Amino acid sequence: GSVDEIWMDQVLGHLRETVQVLEELWRISKNGADIHIGVPYFRSFYQAIDPTMIRAFCTRSFDFFNPEGELFKKYSYSKAKFTLEKLEFDREWKESPQGMRPFHKCLVKLAESRPHFYEERLSHLFPLNSMTFHLKVVK
Repeated sequence: GSVDEIWMDQVLGHLRETVQVLEELWRISKNGADIHIGVPYFRSFYQAIDPTMIRAFCTRSFDFFNPEGELFKKYSYSKAKFTLEKLEFDREWKESPQGMRPFHKCLVKLAESRPHFYEERLSHLFPLNSMTFHLKVVK
């Protein structure tokens, strides 16, 4: 319970024990700590071709850890609790020197403002590459 902030960028998709890793992040963090976890989006081309990738994630992957959510209440996989502060798509493209093309920018903006709509209706046609979950530790 001593850490204020954790960044975990494109690591979790390579690890087998997702729940145990999240429990350890929760254990070492203070209440209210910020945890930023970059993961491959399940429709990503890059996720599909990487032979070391074990799993990919969708917009609701962390709902099982949100104490206010139905999936947490229904399944209770873990005592680790996080609330989602922000979901960001393709953060690495925003930070790259070449930036994003206009269509990519619009798609990211739509996906971030309506993530479930994007995932259910558009992601199979216009897949993005990654998501960064900005979480808050709840103890």
